[in-house]
Amino acid sequence: MKLAKLLTPALLLLTPLGVRADLTTSPDSYYAREWQSAAASHFPIWQGFDHTWKREILGVPINHRVSLLRSFIESDGYSSIARMGQKTGVDGNFMKPALFYSTIRGSSGISRWTTMAQIKWTDTIDQSANPAAQSRMRVKVDLPPDLSIDPSRTLVVGLQGIDVATKCEPNKQPPGQPCNSDGAWPINFRISIAECDARGFQQNNRGPSCFLNVDYDRAWTPGKGGIELGDSGIGVTKPLNHRLDYDIKVNLAVYSGASWSISATGEQLNTTRRRLYDAIPGQLFPIADVIGDAGKSATVITGLSFKLQNLPKVSNWWDLVVYDTEHVGRYITSLAFHAGNPSGGNQLISRAGIWSPPNVVNSNVDASLTTRVVTFKNALSVTPGVARGSLCINSSPAAPWFSYWKKCYEGGPLGRHQDIDSVSIP
Repeated sequence: MKLAKLLTPALLLLTPLGVRADLTTSPDSYYAREWQSAAASHFPIWQGFDHTWKREILGVPINHRVSLLRSFIESDGYSSIARMGQKTGVDGNFMKPALFYSTIRGSSGISRWTTMAQIKWTDTIDQSANPAAQSRMRVKVDLPPDLSIDPSRTLVVGLQGIDVATKCEPNKQPPGQPCNSDGAWPINFRISIAECDARGFQQNNRGPSCFLNVDYDRAWTPGKGGIELGDSGIGVTKPLNHRLDYDIKVNLAVYSGASWSISATGEQLNTTRRRLYDAIPGQLFPIADVIGDAGKSATVITGLSFKLQNLPKVSNWWDLVVYDTEHVGRYITSLAFHAGNPSGGNQLISRAGIWSPPNVVNSNVDASLTTRVVTFKNALSVTPGVARGSLCINSSPAAPWFSYWKKCYEGGPLGRHQDIDSVSIP
């Protein structure tokens, strides 16, 4: 497919720590595929994901760094595929990832376009007592050139999924600091499409466009990636990669139509604040009366995020085992960000958060999901669904001896070794 440079760098922000997330100088550092006019009578809308590692040791779930987080819908005009994936750091595990969607059937009177935007960069950790790397990316995404600028038409721009990959390149590390894995301990993460304006060239001279925002901060964990007894150097630790490469792909969809064919609410920010050990909550909220028929409405996600913050004081038990509990990074067992009305009723559910069991130091978690509710007034049906995949990953040679695991093989109960999967969407 022909590539067009539809994204332009708008702003690289210096972070509070003074760390700049430098984009690579490659011509493909940020680009988007040309917008494709897509079928508007039968199509799926991505509504998020739920990824939870299932392996346990002595009844305790195993958690990991994040090096791949994939959940998006790919369509070619005739069929749609749910693509899912996640990688561990160095140890083995398995999961049954879920991708949530709603299928719109028989809709008329609307226009729909899709694209994929990609951003690449390399970060560098700072030299503070609690080393961290912070990245803030903001790029302008031009909307389809043939998009109508009629102010009476409804415009909705939403995510059709994300594909987040990190990689540690040995030749980019300082001497004596080898890569341990491609994974990161994320402490702040955000992807959003915002500030969309189809009439921008009339109002702000920047053309019909949106802004794509990507934040990714990472840091060490208490115990330096494992457990270290005081400052003795005794224990099992994992290094914090000095530099890390990022390859972020974001699938986007545009929906536009006259008031008789489509309507939408404004953006709704659904935020939860909880502890890392607590279950990820689900929030119910009513569909606004102005939308009309709930059976013809679907939730479009425009942004998702989470942020970790240390508790004012951790338990005495952790103070005895590790002395550096001020590190903010954590291993993660579950990530869940999805919204919709699976029951088909007049209430929507929004779920946003990450979770880990008490084998890591507890933390405060702020998580959010930004959504719009869209009604396709002429649709024959709007049907919610869930695509479920299967991932199984064997431990790498760098895994600790006490947790080394290799149970993924062809024909086995957990399936073959694979960190990505795909499922057809009807």
